[in-house]
Amino acid sequence: MAHHQIVRVLMLFLMPLFLVACQKALLKTELSAYKLAYKPGEQLVASYEETKKKHRCAGNSSVYLEDSLFRPYKMVPGEQILTRFTYASCSAESISGTIVRQVTHKGKVVLKDTTRYTFVPGTWAVNAYIQIPPGASPGAYVFALTVKAGRQVFKETYSFQILQP
Repeated sequence: MAHHQIVRVLMLFLMPLFLVACQKALLKTELSAYKLAYKPGEQLVASYEETKKKHRCAGNSSVYLEDSLFRPYKMVPGEQILTRFTYASCSAESISGTIVRQVTHKGKVVLKDTTRYTFVPGTWAVNAYIQIPPGASPGAYVFALTVKAGRQVFKETYSFQILQP
């Protein structure tokens, strides 16, 4: 009888450790899958002609933020995050702008990346991976993406969690 109780107690202590190890392995697998699917840089989604038809551009020089993606929502310090957005430009000319990616924790900026960017006619997906600092403390974080194309500004915000390593 005592043997079964010892096994039960051991199971109670080992099960949480096993679950934590599995969660970390799943997080690494999730990021690897995103890296296979989304290569860093920009990829053409639709030509300028297709974009003009879809957005009924007709002399309109607007840029549209069609979609954005942020993954994973849970990670350990030192891991990378995927940021992706898709824009459509109705302008026949390129438009200068910036992309700002910022991570905050408890109201303090932990990481900020500002990139000058040229918005090209057509529909494009822009992928970037940003590494969370290895010394980042566990807790709740906020990622903000700000896209400025000419006089237009788009902002997306995502919350995520850094787990104890």
